[in-house]
Amino acid sequence: MACHKVQTDWVDNAAGRSILDLEYINDTLDILLQDIRIRELAPERFKLDVYVFPGHSSDLGKKDHFYLHFYPKKAREMDGGFLSVVTGEIRSEKNALVYSGELNSKRAYFELMRYGMVNKEGKRLFTLTVDSVVIR
Repeated sequence: MACHKVQTDWVDNAAGRSILDLEYINDTLDILLQDIRIRELAPERFKLDVYVFPGHSSDLGKKDHFYLHFYPKKAREMDGGFLSVVTGEIRSEKNALVYSGELNSKRAYFELMRYGMVNKEGKRLFTLTVDSVVIR
């Protein structure tokens, strides 16, 4: 992934609002996670799209998925107090794979978001954490 330039600027014009402030490059998986975008579908119902650009040697597939955990308070992280989203839908869009899922919440703000990727065997491939996520 680091060896070749990937055209990603079109993601900035994709539907919704970005909740990720930096991209994530994983050379082992040969992927670039460019953005996580959120859009409101109805009151208290949101669609999340995870934009991933696979490299030449990447073997991402339709059975891989992302999980996103939204924590109202950081202190609740250890006691399981979070909302969970698992991407159940995947589509190709231009040169990216877009993993999508839905979130139902009355909240507009979360103190922490943990997200990661799981392969078809259920093995966690990576996990990252973001502080302060505004969804509205």
